Amino acid sequence: ILLVGKILEPISIRKNGDKAEVVFGRQRVRAAREANKRLLKNGASPEQLIRVPCLIDKSNDLQLLLRMMSENAQRQNDTPLARARNIQRCIDFGAPEESLAKVFRLSVQHLKAQLALLNLDKSVQTMVESGALPATSAVNLAGRSRDDQKAEAGRLVAEGRTTVADAKHAAKQAKVKKRGGDVGDVIKAPSKRELRRVIEVNATLPEKEQLS
Repeated sequence: ILLVGKILEPISIRKNGDKAEVVFGRQRVRAAREANKRLLKNGASPEQLIRVPCLIDKSNDLQLLLRMMSENAQRQNDTPLARARNIQRCIDFGAPEESLAKVFRLSVQHLKAQLALLNLDKSVQTMVESGALPATSAVNLAGRSRDDQKAEAGRLVAEGRTTVADAKHAAKQAKVKKRGGDVGDVIKAPSKRELRRVIEVNATLPEKEQLS
């Protein structure tokens, strides 16, 4: 927080060799440096320069990473793939899934679903990033070969069938086809919207014709 040439909110630093490393508050440091350059250019004395208050942080690398991810999750809306990469980065550092679920405000099940996005072909990931294919639908393609992923994702987008139900149905068809079965035997479950519509229409019918 910058108020009349003074930074009120301290930044967090830690020792890195013989230097101080900024942990949280890098934007404030950059802003103070830029402001001081302008002050010096206008003839300000060293006593008039902006100073940044600091707090020493003794957290380890994993603790700092989790704090950073938690703050970022609250301040910005990451894309599904960006979130998945951040989750994987924390796992690589040794963070348990239960802790990460709290940091990213997800259930463990949804956390694993996010990670599945990293197993998608890059072309499918591009569809997810562009919004053409919802991440929740793309997750159902993750267990298939790259060629199958690309073909199925392209078909779903081209046909405008990008709901989770569509993706799950396509995944079931692929499994049946792989076993040599008839994909026509795979029944697609109706969506909630379709069920609501059936209930609404049913209510308008004469009592004797209504479905139970």
